[in-house]
Order: sequence, then structure tokens, then C-alpha cells
Amino acid sequence: MHITNIISQYFGKFAKTEFPTFIQKFINNTYVKTLKLNMSEFRNPKFYKSLNDLFTRELAIPRQIDKNEDVFISPTDSFSYTMWYFKKRFAFTNQRNGVFS
Repeated sequence: MHITNIISQYFGKFAKTEFPTFIQKFINNTYVKTLKLNMSEFRNPKFYKSLNDLFTRELAIPRQIDKNEDVFISPTDSFSYTMWYFKKRFAFTNQRNGVFS
């Protein structure tokens, strides 16, 4: 097995683990600060019981979704910076993690 797979498996186990509150609060806050996550639409990081809960957090304030069919909506905390056009359908490539502030 490749080393990146092993690291990914261990990080997955770590992310699912619910640590004691004071440790989990430190982990969550460190993650948010390190990745410069904008948490303005979410609960405070201290309320998530695991890093996985923080990864899959729900919005605290619902967003208005544009229902126009000509608008592309990406349900991720990332930014697509390359776009190709195929027969009236868009294909996005080179998706990278983005930080919006």
C-alpha cells in the first residue's frame, strides 16, 4: 500500500475520533486557524464533537440558492479555476481547496 493511502487511513481514524472536550476544542480551533476557514455561517468550532463533524458541518444560517438553470452552484468549500465548455454543459477541472474570507 502506498504511503499516502496509509496516511489517509490514519487521518480518517483520527478525524472520526471524539476526544475529550478540551482536546477536541484545541484540535478544531487549530484546524480552523491553520486552514483559515471562514466560520461566519457556521457554529463555533468548539461545538463539533470530532474533526469529521467539523468537515461535514451544516450552515447555521441557510443560504439563498439561485434557481436559474444558467448558474453553476458548487456545494463545496473550494474554488474551480479552470472551465471548459462542452455542448451547453460545463466541465470544471483543476479543483483546489479554497479559502474564502
